[in-house]
Amino acid sequence: MAHFSIDMSETTGASLQRYLERANAIGGLDAFVEQAVMEKIFRQTVRDVQERNAAVPAGDMELSINEAVEAVRAPLGS
Repeated sequence: MAHFSIDMSETTGASLQRYLERANAIGGLDAFVEQAVMEKIFRQTVRDVQERNAAVPAGDMELSINEAVEAVRAPLGS
């Protein structure tokens, strides 16, 4: 497990503390930060993939996706 020290303004810290108390957040600050980081990474990954594939025609993209799904679903040894 990684350990970090987080600095934030008093206003943000107080808002976060109130939010965690109201939400009765299981895991508290650790869980909140982990979820926020994972969401940020996911959203950035989606943006990166969208930008990388922006020039790919929709039909070609759908064909590639369907081929990948079929390959994953195919029985082993086929």
